Amino acid sequence: MWDRYRGRHHPQSYALQAQGHVRDLRPPVDDPDAILVGEDEHGIAAVVAFGWEPREQHYMIQVVARALRRAGDRCGAEALQWALTVLAAERLFDDGDESDVYARIDPENEPSKRLFSSMDFEHIEDDGDMELWARLV
Repeated sequence: MWDRYRGRHHPQSYALQAQGHVRDLRPPVDDPDAILVGEDEHGIAAVVAFGWEPREQHYMIQVVARALRRAGDRCGAEALQWALTVLAAERLFDDGDESDVYARIDPENEPSKRLFSSMDFEHIEDDGDMELWARLV
């Protein structure tokens, strides 16, 4: 949005950050990262990006985003579930490695907190200006 007093802004800054992250994605992504894209009759409905964080030695959900028109229909939850399914298969393939899955969530992003909480993620600590959430195995 544009406001003559504030310039470019978004009423939900975390949504603007997620949109920017999605727009910056350029398939194919480098291994071991992955992108899953869901479409409906109007175009892209949801995107989830995730991958292995070699420095931290765990999987990270980088972004879950859904189109505004899909608000309230669990489209984001379905995208996250697909990512978790892919990561579970990846862990089985990699000699049964039992690595946890993490996500960084903006403290103001209540919809994401509800989504990740519904998928058995827990807020484990504050990580700078973000919250670190984990699904521990």
